[in-house]
Amino acid sequence: MLKIYHGRCHCGGVELTAEFDLDAGTEKCNCTYCRRVRLWSVRTAPEQVSVTRSFWLVTHQDVQDFVRVRHLSDFLFDIVSKERDRLL
Repeated sequence: MLKIYHGRCHCGGVELTAEFDLDAGTEKCNCTYCRRVRLWSVRTAPEQVSVTRSFWLVTHQDVQDFVRVRHLSDFLFDIVSKERDRLL
């Protein structure tokens, strides 16, 4: 069953809502950072995610080249570029 979830990044600079079905499956990363923060993730389509607040995106140099970080960064950059007038 689809349900709307709310989330934010660690620093609070980005807030989002996403609609997805947890019964469709989740993923667990085994890198040291994700294990430390107990990260569980779920795959969603771009149209299922809505950024509700975005001030900045800062990533630590050690993780900038991780595929999941790069995909999120590109995804957020595309949204901000398209909605720039509305966000400023």
